[in-house]
This record gives sequence, structure tokens and C-alpha cells, in this order.
Amino acid sequence: MSNSILYSPDTLTRGNPSLNVTILDTIDSTNTYAKTIAADRNTLILAYEQTAGYGRFQRAWKSGTRTDIMMSLLLVRPTAAPGAMVSLYAGFELLKAMEGYVDKPLAIKYPNDIYIDGKKCAGILVEHIYRGKELERTVIGIGVNVFGDTAPLRIEGITAASLSEYGFFDDVNVLIERFLSGFFGEQSFLTADAPLFIEKLARYHMLYDKRVRVIADGEEFACTAKDITVRGGLMLEKGGVSHEYVDVSIIKIL
Repeated sequence: MSNSILYSPDTLTRGNPSLNVTILDTIDSTNTYAKTIAADRNTLILAYEQTAGYGRFQRAWKSGTRTDIMMSLLLVRPTAAPGAMVSLYAGFELLKAMEGYVDKPLAIKYPNDIYIDGKKCAGILVEHIYRGKELERTVIGIGVNVFGDTAPLRIEGITAASLSEYGFFDDVNVLIERFLSGFFGEQSFLTADAPLFIEKLARYHMLYDKRVRVIADGEEFACTAKDITVRGGLMLEKGGVSHEYVDVSIIKIL
């Protein structure tokens, strides 16, 4: 298998034939593109090169040309879900798609990163688009380090890893199609089956019982991360008291 990515719409839509697929040679950001296009059905946007990719808080996301996955999933009639549930759900389905391809355990760092062997290999950015108070669209941006050089990606003590470092030399189209099939096939995890989802997610929750520094409810403090909740929040223990926070940013693991 070549270390250069080549996308195949036929493979990508094998389990979801109604999904529209757009493949771009180069773009500033697949999320930015997804938020501006007119679409009447769910659309997957993939790019071979991304010149201004970004993650949470507009942090730059750097990927190699034709060596890493850069994609956004535009949902035109999205399921509304509280807190970080959509991000966690997308991360869970992506992690499940990756399992079996790599030789080390995978984990989710609340609320939007996937780690392998303690190193970041994928990130997710969910952006909601509203018309008034009504949720009109959701864009799920996903970046996965597959074959590229991750040395330039080390920032603020975070070490990145590529899937190929851990045994992945397979067809990325199959990996993405498995993610899509899981994502569209288990939507009840966002609604009626949310408790079951949180139960399944718990085994991959890398921050459980870890000391972390966070920003929550506009306040920065050190605490101990506990369970993820059915509202997509995170239980944080401070001074012997646990409280659920729905809007949490993890600054660092202590």
C-alpha cells in the first residue's frame, strides 16, 4: 500500500449510498468550505491539502499533503445533542473504526481528541449552524495523522503520532467508510441510548482520575477529572466535591 492517499467515492459510500462526496485538491479548511456550500443532503468533504486547518479555539491543525486525512462531514438535518455529545460520539466511532488496524490501545481525551500510546493521532471539531434558535446544520471536522511526519506537530507538551507508526498501512477509504457506517448506524447513542453510549465510552476515557487544569464556567482551576455524563459533560472533583460541567476546556494534564 502506497503512503500517498487517494480517495475513492465508490468505497467511501459503500455503506451510505445517499451520501454526497466532494474531493478537493486543496482548500483553506474543509470546515470553512462545508459551512458555506449549499447542500440538500449529508455531504462528506475531503481535501488532499489543507492550508489553514484549525481546531478548537482556532488553533492551527497541520497535516501533510496526501499523507493525512482532512475531512468534514456536513449534516443537513442533524440530531440535536447536549454538551460535547456529538464530538464524543464522532470520536468514539472513529476510534472504533481504527481499532484492529493498530497494535496499541486507543483512547479519547475529552472532548475531542484521539490518542494512541499517549500521543495524539486525531482531532475533531464540531461546529453547529443555527437559523434563529433552530439547529440547521452540523459540521464535523476530522483530522487524522496517517502517514505524515508528526515531528512538526509537537506543541505545548503534546506529542503527535501517525497511524503508520503503529502498523497502519491500509486503505484509508475503508477506514473512513467504517467510521461513516458506525456514525450513521448508531445515531440512537445521541438520544435514547445515551446511557449505553456513555457506558461504552467509559473504557476509552483517558482522563478518568487524572489531575488536570481546566477552564470551566469561565474559571480556570486544577481538579481531578471523573466520569463523562449523559449530557456530554465532565464530572470534575475539586476540594473533595464533584460537580458536572458541560462546557469544559482541558488546558493540560498535570
